[in-house]
Amino acid sequence: MARRSGLFPFAALLALSPAASAAEITADGARDLAASLSTYVGREAVEEGIVTVVPRGESYKVTIDVQRLVGAMVEGTGSVVRLDGELSFETAPLDDGTWSMTWVGFPSVSAEYDLPQGRQSVDYRFGLGEVTGVFDPALAYFSRMERKGGEFHFTTTDGETAAFGSMTYDGETITATPAAGGSIDIVASSVIDTLKESATRGGTTIFTALADRIETEAAIDGLRSLGLRDLLAFAVARKAGERLDAAAGAELKDKIRAALPLFDQMDASGAISRLSVTTPAGPFSAGPISFSVATTGIAAEGRYELAFAAEKLVLPALPMPPWSAALLPEGFDLAVAVTGHDLAAPAAMVIDAMDPTKPEPVDEAVLAAAAERILDPAAGLTLTLAPSRLASPLYEARFEGAMSVVPAEPEPAVSGTATVSLSGLDEIMALMQDHAATDPQAAQAAMGLTFAKGLAQVEPDGTAVWEIAVAESGAVTVNGQIMVPARK
Repeated sequence: MARRSGLFPFAALLALSPAASAAEITADGARDLAASLSTYVGREAVEEGIVTVVPRGESYKVTIDVQRLVGAMVEGTGSVVRLDGELSFETAPLDDGTWSMTWVGFPSVSAEYDLPQGRQSVDYRFGLGEVTGVFDPALAYFSRMERKGGEFHFTTTDGETAAFGSMTYDGETITATPAAGGSIDIVASSVIDTLKESATRGGTTIFTALADRIETEAAIDGLRSLGLRDLLAFAVARKAGERLDAAAGAELKDKIRAALPLFDQMDASGAISRLSVTTPAGPFSAGPISFSVATTGIAAEGRYELAFAAEKLVLPALPMPPWSAALLPEGFDLAVAVTGHDLAAPAAMVIDAMDPTKPEPVDEAVLAAAAERILDPAAGLTLTLAPSRLASPLYEARFEGAMSVVPAEPEPAVSGTATVSLSGLDEIMALMQDHAATDPQAAQAAMGLTFAKGLAQVEPDGTAVWEIAVAESGAVTVNGQIMVPARK
């Protein structure tokens, strides 16, 4: 059997063309749907029975023989893949041109393969739960999908190291709506009741972890679903390793361009009620924990944002003096952003120069030139630290600032400002001074804090503030005082 792309299973959904009406489920309808499938997965896949469509009551059942598919993909590689169960769904046309869908089966997977560090193995077991939805061919995506319940178990081995884990799901929802320019907007949310994981090495436990109730939300604005659909269809309609002729190569480049910038904006956030980890060094726990990430697509004005926060931190025992325990943080939040990068121009450069008919479609020189286009040589990259915090019962420190990095020779030009404020400085100094006579580390720290306080602007409430500025000349000032002179 010919080897096919690993994207092959996903193409089955693309065959669901707009339904004229909620027609009667018939054998002829099954043949028509199979014919539509052959457009995306190839006629051989249907003729060989890799994909089958059969009428089943009030719907059609579509089944993909993933064992045969994957077996052909890894043939001759030395890898072994075993799948237990079928990949299948039931679907029926609705009056509005969409298709109802219910996932029936999802196979468990086990595999063995070689990596430079040795033989590896994985075992994934899925409890699918109840998964239903409505697929809209006009969106090339689900207008809605819902999952209730379900579970996932995994085992991985890497030499003497093994990891084990499981997740239980409460539910998941996805909705998609039309957006400008033929794109779509997607909103998704999910809840995982529990996540458990542990790892061993040579029979000794490395760690065990338990996370309670993980809630996530995500939104994708302007997803180019139709362009991605066409690109996926192009890929799965060809055998793995197939050489393209000039016409097919030009078609591929056009389809890649049509799929860009992939999406306009993607935002995701989540929260963990409580995380507990046991290690040989001792226990670690925190909760609640929150996180978020945001990014643009392959755009001319790129932006990437990351935020993370945790409360009620309990850290394992560290090699520190007993008196320093009061300095360990019990909560923090951190938010950073990166702007100023251009991914659109380098992407266009690579696509224009690529020749899909060649074994190496893009020259190394083109990739190097494209990488140099990511940053504007005049504006550079901007790193922003949004208002962030580190706190313990003894103190609270706050930080914010921005820094620009401009490519230059012999070294990048760096400039920016930052503000650091600290409440509880006097209490920290008192703690150090109490132990300075008996602990050289406390004495040294007390001296450093005394110097830092001398540089600070002290607010009426006792908060110490340091305004830090870094110039392109290399000069560094703190509250206007020169700490590092400009380069000569």
